[in-house]
Amino acid sequence: MLAMMIASSVRAQEVFVPNSQGTLTELSKAVVTGNKTSGKAWLSLYGAKLTTSLVLDGKNSIVVLPAVSTIFYVFNPKDVSIQAWKMVKLKTKKKNRELAYMSTSAYSGSRTKLNEINLMVSKITDEIYELRPSEGLETGEYALFLIENGVPSKIFDIHVEQSLPPYPQISKDVVLAEFYPQSTVANSSISTSGSDTSGQIIRWYFDSDPRGARIFYRVISSVPQEVKNTNESYMTTTPLEETKSLNIPGLTYENAPNVVIEIKVTKRGYEEQVKRYNVRQALDQQEISGFFELVEKNKK
Repeated sequence: MLAMMIASSVRAQEVFVPNSQGTLTELSKAVVTGNKTSGKAWLSLYGAKLTTSLVLDGKNSIVVLPAVSTIFYVFNPKDVSIQAWKMVKLKTKKKNRELAYMSTSAYSGSRTKLNEINLMVSKITDEIYELRPSEGLETGEYALFLIENGVPSKIFDIHVEQSLPPYPQISKDVVLAEFYPQSTVANSSISTSGSDTSGQIIRWYFDSDPRGARIFYRVISSVPQEVKNTNESYMTTTPLEETKSLNIPGLTYENAPNVVIEIKVTKRGYEEQVKRYNVRQALDQQEISGFFELVEKNKK
């Protein structure tokens, strides 16, 4: 039977991130101690620009994430555009960090200016979203925040560390349980036994270091009379981030434990890598994802 989440009120905190235990950590807002203007005011009369920054308390965030597991789960009310959430790298000083957000000159006046990091957005519910950088991050201090009237607000800070291994993947059920802590689970009247699930929509996410590796896909079935094995098919190059159906003829929730999806990545000059995913688990988590740390050929 399918599990159905009965939601209670959403938690007041808006942002969670993965942790090494395979669950989520609730982020606290960064402490803003003031504003700072960089540049010489008198030079602005001749076209030079002044930069205004928010000063965040502390040299480092207490929350540390692996670069490949820098993922934010955000509660975003329906009346706020999810595109208003931004991410930037912070400038680190001896005792604090700075978030530059405004540029001022005699010619252009004052305007919001962010050296922002592009974010990939995945919708989980109407008010809960997953945000992750579209490119790999360097080691350093970062902030996720909401832009309101041109000024950063609700600022959440993290430290990103490239040398850390990836954290475990987070399932949708774990995310919902964090945002709806008082929720209960009930059985729906819809049975999955024997039902065709080949068109079920799930999230596909694959990345590699270095990027640009080719991704290949095939189905391996131990019940070929029900679900046929397939030849290897080319998908795209890393990174891959999309939501689409499994599209496996004959697949049901009942026979899904006997079916595996094999993902292979190849890149010239690097060893081929293969990972396999149980389809029942993919259906339960509504996701197939993985990260491939490529190894150069003949490198000891």
